[in-house]
Amino acid sequence: MRLALAIACAAAAFPVAADPDCTCTNRDGGEFHVGQVTCLDVDGKRYLARCEMVLNVTSWKKVGSECPTAAAGSLLHKVTDERQEEEPGAAITDLVAGALQ
Repeated sequence: MRLALAIACAAAAFPVAADPDCTCTNRDGGEFHVGQVTCLDVDGKRYLARCEMVLNVTSWKKVGSECPTAAAGSLLHKVTDERQEEEPGAAITDLVAGALQ
């Protein structure tokens, strides 16, 4: 009896690892494994979130107030628009030249 009790207590002391197939789902049905990060669009606001396990349930945790790709994309459009007014096609040439450096 004591041995069974000791084994039960030892088993309870070590948490069971999450199933590797656990995923979070975004609004569009995309699946993300625990630990993966993506941008979520909730109530018209975009933010960076990571898929995590909370009490054996997957959940999104906000890890950033902005999405890096959204910020870079809007900056790219602004730079492209400004350069396009000066010289058509120049913005693309500048971007390619910058990538090659």
